[in-house]
Amino acid sequence: MALHGAPRGTIDIDCIIEHTKEDFINCEQALKSIGLEARLPVRAEEVFNFRQEYIERRNMIAWGFINPMNPLECLDIIITHDLRSLRSVRYKFGLHQVSVLSIDDLIDMKKVSGRLQDLEDIKALEIIRDRKKGGKDNPGAAEVSLLQLSKDEAVFDSPDDVTPIIEFLENFQKMVDPRAQHPS
Repeated sequence: MALHGAPRGTIDIDCIIEHTKEDFINCEQALKSIGLEARLPVRAEEVFNFRQEYIERRNMIAWGFINPMNPLECLDIIITHDLRSLRSVRYKFGLHQVSVLSIDDLIDMKKVSGRLQDLEDIKALEIIRDRKKGGKDNPGAAEVSLLQLSKDEAVFDSPDDVTPIIEFLENFQKMVDPRAQHPS
């Protein structure tokens, strides 16, 4: 949400990976390497093998990780959607690039959940999408850069505020899928 320019009161980062056993294992290893631990006592292989059961019978939407030394550092791997079926956009911040779920796919995911917070998120995302596309809320507007939109929306005061997040996400993407090309 925040990287699209929509501030929100949550403190976690939500990530979506390809649903391959290798990517689940790489994800777990990458998160453990930076000190994050799974909130539930399940390993990557179990999440991969029993994902559908966890979703249908245990209402598990995300595989959560947390830093036990700083509970404000948390990351959720969304297990209800496979990255291969979604579109992403690449945002560049200085020397860093990160892939972010497209606004339209994020809106679609939030519609499926139907949670009250997600319905509010949809309203904010639709406004941002319309501004970026020059839609009904801002007719004739040109494409807006993420940093400019973020600055306008008071999400980030300066590029320095977002750099640690972008560096983390860029490195995380490389660790989870070392096969992927991440052009500069």
